[in-house]
This record gives sequence, C-alpha cells and structure tokens, in this order.
Amino acid sequence: MADTQQSQPATPETEADPRNPSRETTVGPDGPVPHDAGPAEKPHYHCHKVVHALKIKYLRAQDGAIVMGFVEEGYAPISLPNTYVDKHAPFSGGYYVVYPDGYTSFSPAQAFEEGYTRVGGSEVEPLSEAPIG
Repeated sequence: MADTQQSQPATPETEADPRNPSRETTVGPDGPVPHDAGPAEKPHYHCHKVVHALKIKYLRAQDGAIVMGFVEEGYAPISLPNTYVDKHAPFSGGYYVVYPDGYTSFSPAQAFEEGYTRVGGSEVEPLSEAPIG
C-alpha cells in the first residue's frame, strides 16, 4: 500500500529585524524578507536642488496644442507637447519646473512651496532653452 502522507512545505522562521526590533523578518530560502505588516520608518531626504520654476496661471487649448501661461510677468506662454501633458497632468496654480539638466516637470503648489524657497532677486532670469518633455 502506498504512503498517502504528503510532505508539507517548511514553515519559514521569523526573527526580529535588527534595524527595527519591533518589525519581524521572515527568513526564506533566499535570506531575510521584511514583513510589511506595519508602517516602518523610511529614510528621510532633504532636497538641495536649485531649479527654475514658474507658477502656472492658466492652461488652454489652442490650435490643437495646450498653451501654458504664467503668474510671473515677463514670461511668454509656452506650447506644451502632448507627451508632457500626458505624463505630468499639469493644472493652474501648480509649478512648471525646469531642472539643471534641462528635464521639465510639474509640481502641485503645496508640494513645491513646502520643498523649495525662492533664491535671488525678483528680476526675470531666463530659463534654459531645453526641449520640453
């Protein structure tokens, strides 16, 4: 008569995570795997980038494109490619952001204003001529 007992998979062992003793870690075949059962403290980062940014006054459709105008005077409206609009979904009151490497992005006002402080005077400074997108 054949043995009908089926072997059960080994139960993984648990141990305390040495970086966070209140958090358990499962020890699997490839090593420790942290449990995500509770909110763990994640590393903090402080932003220290300097960017160009303009607060968005309006977005409007014009000749098959989206045109963005700015609150700050002295800056002409710009036409946005669909790829920028699809990726960033900008809206009035947020910020059009240009990074030092020319990458362009969008940031909601609250996130931008909590993360950045204006530097320099109020004079108009040219943005880079980097492509948008």
